[in-house]
Amino acid sequence: MAEVLIEASGKKNVRIVEIGARAGEKLHEVLISDYEKEHTVIDHENYIIVLPTIDLPGLKQFYSHAKPAKMENFSSTDLLMTKEEIKQMLVESGFLK
Repeated sequence: MAEVLIEASGKKNVRIVEIGARAGEKLHEVLISDYEKEHTVIDHENYIIVLPTIDLPGLKQFYSHAKPAKMENFSSTDLLMTKEEIKQMLVESGFLK
């Protein structure tokens, strides 16, 4: 992301210094756990966790059209974005022009 933002700024000779992980800093995170994967569906390319512990009338029916997500644990290291995907996300979110 730093490279995308530097390129978008138009500045030249900007140096990125990697300082490494800080004490206690997570290097990755489990985004969908073993328990949650049993209750996860895919709706318009989004993973949605419909937990049975949440008692909202119509919740399960609302997502009944969505297909179950067949997966193992889903971690932040599973799908890394390319520079172009990061740039596109920032443009679509209004952070870059």
